[in-house]
Amino acid sequence: MRRCDRARRTGGWGARGVCDDTVPEELLVDGIPAYDRCAEGLGRAVGDRVVWGSAETPPCRTGGREAPVGRAPSCLRSPRQHERHGRFSFQGRLFACGGLPAPRYADPVMRAALYFPPNDHSSEFTPPLTPEALRRMLDEKVGRLLPVSEHLSFEQVIREALQLGSGAATSTVLLYAGPHLAFDETTARELGLDDHFEMATQYVAEEVEQTLADAFDRAAHDDVAGATRSYRAADALLGNESSARHALVLVSLGDLERQQGRTREAALLLDRALAIAPDHIGALRGRAALAREMGESVVAAALLHRLVPHLDAEAERLDALSLIASESLRAARDAILQALTWRPNDRALLERLRAAHEAAGSWSEAVDVSVRIAEGIGAPKERARALVQAARLASEKAGNRRVAIALYEAAIEDDPSVSGAFEAIEAEFIQAEDFVGVTRAYERQLERLASADADARVELLRKLALTHRDRLADPERAISALDRLVLERPQDADARIQLAALLHETDQIALATRVLEIAAELAPDRPETYRSLLTLLDRVGDADRAYNASAVLVALGEADINEQLRYAQYAPESLVHVGAVMDDDVWDQLTLPQHPRSVHELMVAVEGAALATWFDEHGSRARGSVPPPNARQDPNRTTILAVKTFHWASRVLGVPEHAIYASPENPRLTVATLPTSAPALVLGRAALTGRSVTELAFMAGHHLAFSRPGCRLLAFYPDLDSLRTLARAAAAIGHPELGASLDDNARAMQNRLAKYLDPAQRERAREAVDRLLVEGKVEVGGWLRSIETMACRAALLISGDVTVAAGVLAITGAPPDGRSARERGRQLLPFAVSQSHSALRHLLGIAVG
Repeated sequence: MRRCDRARRTGGWGARGVCDDTVPEELLVDGIPAYDRCAEGLGRAVGDRVVWGSAETPPCRTGGREAPVGRAPSCLRSPRQHERHGRFSFQGRLFACGGLPAPRYADPVMRAALYFPPNDHSSEFTPPLTPEALRRMLDEKVGRLLPVSEHLSFEQVIREALQLGSGAATSTVLLYAGPHLAFDETTARELGLDDHFEMATQYVAEEVEQTLADAFDRAAHDDVAGATRSYRAADALLGNESSARHALVLVSLGDLERQQGRTREAALLLDRALAIAPDHIGALRGRAALAREMGESVVAAALLHRLVPHLDAEAERLDALSLIASESLRAARDAILQALTWRPNDRALLERLRAAHEAAGSWSEAVDVSVRIAEGIGAPKERARALVQAARLASEKAGNRRVAIALYEAAIEDDPSVSGAFEAIEAEFIQAEDFVGVTRAYERQLERLASADADARVELLRKLALTHRDRLADPERAISALDRLVLERPQDADARIQLAALLHETDQIALATRVLEIAAELAPDRPETYRSLLTLLDRVGDADRAYNASAVLVALGEADINEQLRYAQYAPESLVHVGAVMDDDVWDQLTLPQHPRSVHELMVAVEGAALATWFDEHGSRARGSVPPPNARQDPNRTTILAVKTFHWASRVLGVPEHAIYASPENPRLTVATLPTSAPALVLGRAALTGRSVTELAFMAGHHLAFSRPGCRLLAFYPDLDSLRTLARAAAAIGHPELGASLDDNARAMQNRLAKYLDPAQRERAREAVDRLLVEGKVEVGGWLRSIETMACRAALLISGDVTVAAGVLAITGAPPDGRSARERGRQLLPFAVSQSHSALRHLLGIAVG
């Protein structure tokens, strides 16, 4: 249908004669005449001023006061667009008067009015079709003219015009559009329309202001219901007005609805306010808050983003940006959770969900997701690592110690060696000062580890003992833990020292003393061990061992004044008075428990033959190294202290008396064994001058100890290789089948030994080899070390003073076992404080006290 035809159906375009084919485009909106688009409030121009009127009398209520009724947005649509059933109807024709069209593409404000015929008009009544007719009828007060305020909706216009109350909200009003008139400015002015519009605008403005004032007053007095009614009245008066005050009214209404718990209604009002004023701060704030309450995170984030540029204070902007981040994260979490309903075990989704929770600071939820991720891992080691990660999150971020410990425990169950898990459990208990809990954790971990990790078990037992001792004041349980530790690690001196302290605390003195003796053997240089032992010995009144403990502290350079005084009180200044000669039982007690006795028996069996073999090979040369006869000393007549001391020592030690030679002209010599068939030795300048009697006693005891059966060999076979050759050759004599593996030197030694072994010696050697074959090893080196240790102990026993040991050993030459003088002196320290050494001193009658 052509535009002109449609115009004719609705009454034409008026006196301007626009019903030809040249309808101006300014009169059309989206191809529809402008009066058909009034509902959208576009106000496109169909003239400067337009008057709407009715051609017939309506059957319903009309008349009353002349009130502003606002802009009519959809009043001229076809009747079928307004067909609603109800109590009211308006049958008649509407017509309008208007001025010239606006310029092309312009958008002026359209002014309009509705002309209503009188309620009691006769059948001859004819609606005014010309300006003159309209003026005459208005002058004669035939009908009334209602200016339309441009902010009101069509519904409001009709209600005001027909004086319909709120009860007619669902009524149907039927309007029939009739012809209209369009006036230019001059004609409209002559008709007095300016006054009508000015009065209508003023009336509306006054009523709106009064309504708003009433609303503000009621709100100030906490009359929520009254304020709501007044604001709704103001909203009705403002209609479609797009102004800041209308937005404020809607925001205020929204706040009131929100106060009454009607969030959905409040949201709709605030949305209307934002449609009018998109940057209204109050509307943005309120709508964002509602969106957050309603869980509309995406909406909240978008609204807050719009709000930020309008905030002046930096703190407010930061708060808003923080809320944007929170709501965005919430939206992300909601989206991921929805995705997980379809793919609940998707690890990538779960990891993204955990990251979102972490970014939002929702640590408990992040822990839960971490556990879900871990539970989906099949490999125990990898699952354990994931559980550790979840546990750390629970501890460090969520602050949930109970959950953290449970997760760490679960990780350890999967993999006992998982890095950091048990340490974290321990730290959690310690931080909470739950020391009973930490001891239980230690015990559980010990059960898990079993014997798999000895070092870890030892460390756990040490911590368990310390916790029982220091934190729980339970020495008995601490002793139990240290006992287990010592079984795990017998060489742990620290554990034994701690155990001894606890035994002392619980009055188990004898056991504590024994534990400290072993600790001293394990760590000979540790002065605290000897000081603790000294305390125990003083407590039980063992003066002799207390003296020896003080002497050890002096030897270490760690003695305090009291310890030095004790040592000075009992240290010998002359040869000790020995009440008995050292027999085989004494020598056995001086020998190490691990002494290779089978090797020693073999050496004793072949010693005579080995010496004879040596003299056969080296005799002539050896005789030339013996000092002249006038160098030999008579112990009974000499005044040389060293000679007397060596002679005294041979009798105390129970070894053969030696021929003693003096060689004071030899500055490099201390004491040496002479290559003679009968035992003989020579003393050099280092022994003959500048030595105390105690030093000489130690020197004599150490040197003469090698005169014991089986030990004299060491003076003629002084290196380890020659002794091993001798042992292999002797073994082949007892068991000829062993000779097949001998080298040339050992075979030659076997032949030479065989010439000097009598049947008894052969049998003794064979028995020793039998035992060696059962033992499966020949420890010649161990035998050497044992003999050296025995000699040092014998020297200590008859000298009575451990402080001289290191100094004397330093000038006696290196032993065959290769140990230094300092090392041999250190190993004497624990023996000096031992129960066995004290028993021997008492046996020989040289104990103090």
